[in-house]
This record gives sequence, C-alpha cells and structure tokens, in this order.
Amino acid sequence: MKRTGQGCQTCRIRRVKCDRAVPSCNKCATTGRKCDGQQRSFAFERQVVKQLAPKSPSPSNDPRHLPSIPYAITDVERRGFDIFRTHMIWPMTLVSPDPEWVYLALQLCASETTTIQAVAAVISAAEAMINVHDGILRRPQNHAADSFAMKQYSKAMASTRRYVLESGQSTDLEPVLIASMLFACFEVYLESKQSLAIRHIDYGRALLKDYSNQPLKMSLQSCHSMILSMDRWSLDHDQILTSASDICLGWPHSWGSEAHPAIKRLIEHTDKLMQERLDWAEHHIEALALGLDHGSRYSLIRLVARLADVVRPGSNVDLLKNARAQHSIWCKPLLEGQDPASPADLLLAIQLLLSDLLLSVCDAVEEKTEFLLRHFERTLQLMAVYLARWPESILPDPPTLRHVGREAQTSFSLDLEVLPALNMMAYKCRDVRLRRQIIQLMYKMKRREGTNYSVALADGCRWLADIEEKRAGDLGLADTSIPEQARLWEVVVVHEPAALKLVTTSVVHQPGNDVVLVETYAGGGDPMPLKPVKIKTYSFRALGLV
Repeated sequence: MKRTGQGCQTCRIRRVKCDRAVPSCNKCATTGRKCDGQQRSFAFERQVVKQLAPKSPSPSNDPRHLPSIPYAITDVERRGFDIFRTHMIWPMTLVSPDPEWVYLALQLCASETTTIQAVAAVISAAEAMINVHDGILRRPQNHAADSFAMKQYSKAMASTRRYVLESGQSTDLEPVLIASMLFACFEVYLESKQSLAIRHIDYGRALLKDYSNQPLKMSLQSCHSMILSMDRWSLDHDQILTSASDICLGWPHSWGSEAHPAIKRLIEHTDKLMQERLDWAEHHIEALALGLDHGSRYSLIRLVARLADVVRPGSNVDLLKNARAQHSIWCKPLLEGQDPASPADLLLAIQLLLSDLLLSVCDAVEEKTEFLLRHFERTLQLMAVYLARWPESILPDPPTLRHVGREAQTSFSLDLEVLPALNMMAYKCRDVRLRRQIIQLMYKMKRREGTNYSVALADGCRWLADIEEKRAGDLGLADTSIPEQARLWEVVVVHEPAALKLVTTSVVHQPGNDVVLVETYAGGGDPMPLKPVKIKTYSFRALGLV
C-alpha cells in the first residue's frame, strides 16, 4: 500500500484530506477508487453505501461485462450501464458542482434495479440526442430512438415509484435521490424540458428536507454532493411564475410562465443567427487576414463576424433586425431599472445584456462603440452584483451565461462567454476609466476562479502594455512623470502563435526604478510560468512614458 505522511497517494492527487484508514481510506472507498494511487477501478462488491445489499462477486476483467448481481437485467440495461461506466462518468463529474453522486450512482447499479434502469434511460436519451457532425452537436430527427428512450424512461419511473410504495417508511433514500438526478438529466438530454427536470430536482430536495432529522444510510459526503448539485441545478434553471400580462411592465418584475421562456427563446434565436456569422468568419479566417498573433481567437472572430453580412448581402438581415428590436424592448427597462432580486432573474438579465451587447459590438461600424458605454457599465454592475451576492454558485470551470452553437449546454453558469465579452469590451472601449473597471472585474473573477481565467485576463489587459503602439495615454500616465499610484503594476500579455502553444509575457514596473522589466515565458498560459525564456529591460523613454 503506497502511503505518505498526508495519506494515500490517491487522496494526494485528488487534493482531499485522507483519514488513512486500512486497508482503504473512506475517501477512496466511497468513490470506488483504489487506495494506492493506481488507476481507478470501481469495486462493486464493497458494501460502502448500503450495508444490507447482497454482496456481488468481483467484477470481470473484461470491461464489456457487468459483474454478477442478484437480479435480472435486460441487454439494454447491461449495455446502458457499460456506456455509463466507460463514457459518461467523467463528463458528468465535470459538469456537477460535486461529482460524488455520480460515483454513488455507479455503485448502486450493482444492487438497485431502480438505479440501473434510470441509467439505461439516460443513456438511451443521450444516444437519441447526440449526433456529431463536423464537430457540432446536432439534434437528429430520430423518432424511433426517441420512442425507445421514452419507454426506458417510463419503465424506470414505474420501478422507482414501486420501490417507494413497497418500502414505505423504511425507504432508503439513496436510490430515489439518484433516480431524481438521473431523471432530470433525461429531461434535459432528450427534450430540453427544464421545467420537468426541475420537478425531479424539487422532489429530491423535498425528500432530503423531510428526512433531514432522520439518520441516513448514505455517507455525509454523498448527501452533501446531492444537496449541492440539486441547489445549483435549481439556481440555474429556476422558473419564476406570474401572469403573462406583466411581461412588458419593466424590469425587474415578477415574470410570467410565458415571459421567462420568451426571453430564453429570443437569446437562443439570436445565438443561432450569430453562429452562422461565426461559422462563416471561422471558415474564412485566413482570407480575412486578421493578424491573430495574440489574444483569444474566438473573441476576435466574434468581433469580425459582422463581415459575413457584407460578403453575403441580405443573409438573415431582417431576422437580425427583428432580434435587435426585441432585445431593445427587454433591455431598456433593465438598463434603467433596479437590480433583479433573485439569482435566476439576475443570471438571465446578464445573459440578455450580453446577447444584446455582442450583437451591438458586432454591428458597430469602424469600432465606434462610445454609444455602448452605458450598456458596458450596466452589464459590469450586474456581474459584480452576482459575484458579490452568490459567490458560492460560481463554478471553478472555464467560464458562459450564453452558450452559443457548439458550446450549447443547459446551464446558465458563468462560463465561456463572460470573459470573451469582457475582452471585447476592453479591446473596443475607448473610455479609460471604464476600461480600468473592466480589467478590475476580470482580475476579481480570475482570483476567485484560479488559473482558468489567466489567458482571458491577459487578453483584456493587453492594452496596458502595448509596447509597439506606445499607448501611454491609455495608461493615464503623464508625459513627464510616473504617478504615485502607478509605482507598481504588472500586466500579462498572451500571444497565440499556434493552437496549442502559448507564450506569456509579464511586464513589470519595479518600484523606484525608471525601467520596465519584460519577461517572456513559454507555457500554457499559467499565470506563474515555470521558466523564463527571454528577459528584456525597457526605459520609460523607450516606451514613450517620459
């Protein structure tokens, strides 16, 4: 057994606290990991979660076969479990605030019929939905696959209902809670019915609340995982109900069951129109000669995607004008009103503003964006409010409030669109004060989220250290002296000469010195690169600062 003073190797790699239990620590046992730092394998014979479950033999070495279990399963369920185990576990853990419940679902498949049937339903829905073509997920018209998935879903629902009725007060919550999570995944995968998914989540949350004062058979870690995941899911997809007559009464207001989906449909429709422009720009990226030797390729493509309408006259022009008009109707009261009160309202408000902002920036002629300053400021205000009020809901993953085309997902998390949008603001905005505000917010997000934002932060900060263009004026520095507040500043510039190779440059003004130190590193955009490859020193005069 490989162990260290801080616990087993597996826990050290995962950066979790190890209790050093023998022969396996509880952290590894509850997640089905080998407690030796070797590759994970799920030991279904362990009675970690449900002590009364019958013990199954050791799993076969052949990953295509399910280990022997004390109940009969169909070929569909066997195949669904195999796909779930080999292909779905890792992606599902990436999108869950806490992945523990996913591993618990895998373990329960060895002892609970309800769980393995729910897994089979989710896999059937995923197979019916996903069709990869040219790297883009599309929804095929496969009615037979849809029908088959619905049958599996109905079977799993009936099995779970029967389990609850037969168990009565002695019901073990684990299979029911896991089924609720999986059924929610099914609704999202097959039909994108968020309201039905939320019903399953709410049911699971109600169960946890009702049983909160009773001893649970599940581990505290698994219980916390499901509570965290359910709360996050409900936050992301909260449906706010009121009468439809309130739709145009201004923002914030109590949204109707029609108003909330109406805004989401508007954003989705705009996404599709924008995606056409992006696809065109991406396809003609070399011909456009954009000079993409630095910065985020995606955000710069978005900046010039408006050229698609120039090259293809009349392409979706009327649709874009209509979308812009609808955005204006919703954004006007939002720009003038109070901050939305609930997390769901605030997220959708930011989402709507970003959608309108991206259209506005892309439609701007000759980079004249002064008329968007108020829009910039309001978007930043709401994002700062969200970060301040609900910091626990920010995922530690690469951050979108808007998921466009190939990034399409079902979550309103702060992810891939927020920082590219901020990058765009920093590049396009000519107001120095507002530009500094943008950088400050980006830096705040970077510090909260870690290294994932380093490249985006550097992208937005590039204007601070643009040595070639000598933009001393943008720094707010006097012609003959360095202000006291600028005695120490550091800027990171990211160049992108190739898709997988990043060169990071740190520009540091040392206090008390009249020179600027420029250090260039090779690496993947880490804010603390390992080894400098090039160091240069520039005087202020050479930079145009004195």
